[in-house]
Amino acid sequence: GKNKWVEMGKKVSRKVQHVEDRVKNLLLQTQEGLEIDKESLSSLKARKLIEPKIWKGYSVKKGPKYAPKRKNFATDLTVENLKNWKELEFKEYNFNAKGQPVDAGHLHPLLKVRKQFKDIFCQMGFEEMPTNNFVESNFWN
Repeated sequence: GKNKWVEMGKKVSRKVQHVEDRVKNLLLQTQEGLEIDKESLSSLKARKLIEPKIWKGYSVKKGPKYAPKRKNFATDLTVENLKNWKELEFKEYNFNAKGQPVDAGHLHPLLKVRKQFKDIFCQMGFEEMPTNNFVESNFWN
């Protein structure tokens, strides 16, 4: 073979007493996070024993606006806030933000009754029939 571990003749005989498993050692090195050379890395990739993964890390540090206590900003334009506007800090408005959804639109009273009847029948064990096939044609059989 190419590693010269065995001698090929009429009989196959061992040339080396101990075989060093280089691939196992490389895999253990990668598992421990040690660096391996590019040639070994490419051979492990070619044999699909390892696959590259990208890890992204972030470090969080105190910025210039860091404050151990939060400031309370004035949010509403009241008469008192307008009188003391020089001492107050107002919160910046985000005009692009969406407001709270408007609670509007209700079911028609007859639709409410229909829904109540439907719920009662479903609780009794009836099942709702699909509305796209009211009539089933059996004359094909």
